[in-house]
Amino acid sequence: MELVPESRFGALHTGLRLKNDIDRSVLITRPSPLTNRSYICRRLPPGEAIVLSLFNGRRRVADVIDLWAVITDTDRPNAAGQVQALLDFYTTGERQAEDIFRLSDEPIDDAVDYEPSDFIMDARTVNLTERRLRIPCNVYYLTTLYCPQDCVYCYAKVRKDREANLLPVERVEEIVHELASLGVESLQFSGGDALARPGIFRIIRSVYEAGMVADIPTKIGLGPRKARMLRDIGVETVQFSLDCVDPETMDYMVGVRDYHLRAFRALHHLREAGLRVRINTVVTPHNATLARDLIRFAGEMGNVFRLQFSAYGRSLFRHKDTLFATDADIAQVERMALELQEDYPHMDISVGGGALAPASDPEQRELEWTRRAFCTADRDSFVLLPDGRVTVCEELYDHPAFIIGDLRRQSVMEMWNSALAEGLLHPIQTDVPDGPCANCEYFSECNANRGRCWRDVLKSYGWNKPFYPDPRCPRAPHGNRLG
Repeated sequence: MELVPESRFGALHTGLRLKNDIDRSVLITRPSPLTNRSYICRRLPPGEAIVLSLFNGRRRVADVIDLWAVITDTDRPNAAGQVQALLDFYTTGERQAEDIFRLSDEPIDDAVDYEPSDFIMDARTVNLTERRLRIPCNVYYLTTLYCPQDCVYCYAKVRKDREANLLPVERVEEIVHELASLGVESLQFSGGDALARPGIFRIIRSVYEAGMVADIPTKIGLGPRKARMLRDIGVETVQFSLDCVDPETMDYMVGVRDYHLRAFRALHHLREAGLRVRINTVVTPHNATLARDLIRFAGEMGNVFRLQFSAYGRSLFRHKDTLFATDADIAQVERMALELQEDYPHMDISVGGGALAPASDPEQRELEWTRRAFCTADRDSFVLLPDGRVTVCEELYDHPAFIIGDLRRQSVMEMWNSALAEGLLHPIQTDVPDGPCANCEYFSECNANRGRCWRDVLKSYGWNKPFYPDPRCPRAPHGNRLG
């Protein structure tokens, strides 16, 4: 182990947060729009969390060693060994690549100053095995399912009229304040079109008054007054969907005549209001060849700080195979992005391909399955539906198998700790009517640990097969193409 010089300063990456999670601490990626770094969630014992919390960017390694010796009532060489071992773990090998911990010869000004006592807990009660968070961290709010657009690729369960049973604004404000008291940093809006909900600006204001931020996506036109209202509330960034800058193609993809005029006006008003914008683009064969013009347009705007291209993925509600981007489409967009990135250093450009089919080689498929990413639905996050019911993934909407509560009559923590919410990760195998999961020996471990992607289950096998396996599972039957 190579020792870190004790003169160096240290701090956790600013895109991560250290949190007390009742019977353990967690180190977790902050929600959008606060960071765009890759997702991690590590469960930590008290000692590790306390040492990490001591690194506030203004303390040197030597200072932390001295403090740790006092806290643990041990001699300095022993304390130094423990601190250095932790630094070695986070700054070498795989953890170094994850960019979790930073070391510097100068103070790290943007580091978070934690209170170490927040992470003291009874070691006898610590639980590092259960993946599900005791307190939810990521919260999504589908403000309305109404959307005036008619996008050809839309994945959402939208409606063309406004709901009559929306959760009252006053109740949404109460929920916002409860979330803030639980340490939730961001309310991530969705829809429909998030800004089409009556009373939405009052709701957004309550988010900022509670000390949180809002992640706001939209496709509807924002006039100058509403753009300034967002700015005055405290909003700094807005997510805008824009698939190209060719008027005819734009109007076709959004399904609204002259939509391009509204879109360009809205982007102009956002810039005039001083709001930063990140643009999301769905790549299909219709717009892949037009990516260069979009990149130049976004780069010249000046206030667009991120442009994210994502390949079209299967929609549960209005899918067409002809919308799948080909490998050549994605490669073309990647070439354009690489070619133009240096012209716009202020704007991060990323390109994501479609969902990969499971490996054909049985051993490779088994390996990919055992190493799959954790599903965060109902583990770190939940989704508040327009009427107050709660589901676990924004693309599952009101599917009855995934409704875990109702915030019209429950508090957030009553819902999160309910039998429905906890039971979703521990289904009863004898209740599975048919399919490979009905007699699989890994059933309990699979659901409780890394989980199945319920969204992909429905997309692969249909709305009526929520009990089927994740399509990546080696035991899963062939299903619909996802991307």
